[in-house]
Amino acid sequence: MVIKNKQPKLTNKEAGRLGGLKTVALYGREHMKELGKLGGRPRLPTLQEIRDRKAKASNIENNKGQME
Repeated sequence: MVIKNKQPKLTNKEAGRLGGLKTVALYGREHMKELGKLGGRPRLPTLQEIRDRKAKASNIENNKGQME
């Protein structure tokens, strides 16, 4: 029976680093620069941000009547 040596599990940080190094090795630094310019994916607004936007919109609507 053959016993395989188990490698220690990678953390997310280590796995991301190794994946990034592999991508650089395959595609080069220019490719990575272009990815960096794209930025991260957009996130959904938090509940507080939604409430703030609604309050701001409500204040703008209420102030329109006073300016006229």
